[in-house]
Amino acid sequence: MQTARLNNELGGLYAFEFDGTQAQQCFRWAIESAKQLDRSSVAGQTELARAHLSLGDQPPNLRGNQPYAAEQRTRDLNEVNQAIEVLDRLRDSSANKTLNILYARSLLARSRLLDSPPAKRRDFSDAVTMLREQLIATPDDSSIRFEFVRPLANVDLRNRSPNRMADAVERLEQALQELQPLRISAPDNAVVRAAEVHLLHKLASIARAQSRFSDASELLIEAIRLQTALTTAWPDNVNHRCWRAMLYRSQALLYRESGNAEAADLAVASAISDVDSIDAKYAEYPMVIQTRDTIQELSSSNTKDK
Repeated sequence: MQTARLNNELGGLYAFEFDGTQAQQCFRWAIESAKQLDRSSVAGQTELARAHLSLGDQPPNLRGNQPYAAEQRTRDLNEVNQAIEVLDRLRDSSANKTLNILYARSLLARSRLLDSPPAKRRDFSDAVTMLREQLIATPDDSSIRFEFVRPLANVDLRNRSPNRMADAVERLEQALQELQPLRISAPDNAVVRAAEVHLLHKLASIARAQSRFSDASELLIEAIRLQTALTTAWPDNVNHRCWRAMLYRSQALLYRESGNAEAADLAVASAISDVDSIDAKYAEYPMVIQTRDTIQELSSSNTKDK
């Protein structure tokens, strides 16, 4: 069991460092190790489910912004379904907090992969309900609270019609509210602060789409302030640097639309500076490529507009 757990942990570290090939290999080794254990081992089966889920639900920094190929979606869905199958057996006999979190994550992953809107909504609703019930049972558990915030915050604004924006705002504001106890108890926690940045950015995007430029500006200024604190504390962290560049991009677009050309130029320059400061060894990582291309496009359009 220790071997399976170690490989899962190593896989997570490789994924964080943008090494998708090594990450996937570690998760496969974890599966091989876990399968050698007796199925009555709850710990071993938990690691088996975790490895299958990790293979089927890659983090955004490895996926980039590329659309899913049908074959890849099928493979990922198969891995997630295997995780759910293992967890179904475990939860029938001994449900606990760890299993509930892993099961909710698996349902959320499957909801992102399924094509059927009713099935997607069912998995999402079941996951949120499970996490809400666990939070009610353990209200002071910060890990559960953060798990509950994650699906609320996972709002896709790109495919949301204008008449559904009110639902999006309600979810995002609820997520911010649920996040506040974590900010108070762990004000320097990078994961919590990054989550708040993402929520503020989404709310700013909605405000900008509704031409509420003043509201959008205030939200982006606060998001950039928080992200700058993260970038200052971890100057070599690629995620933090890319995210601040994208926040500056959003700020530049907002200032353009509201007619503040000088402020837009400053935001573009700040975005370029962040991209240029990323270590060259990360140049070919998906998140860096996506950020660099997006900022280059922003810079080019800024030049053409003059």
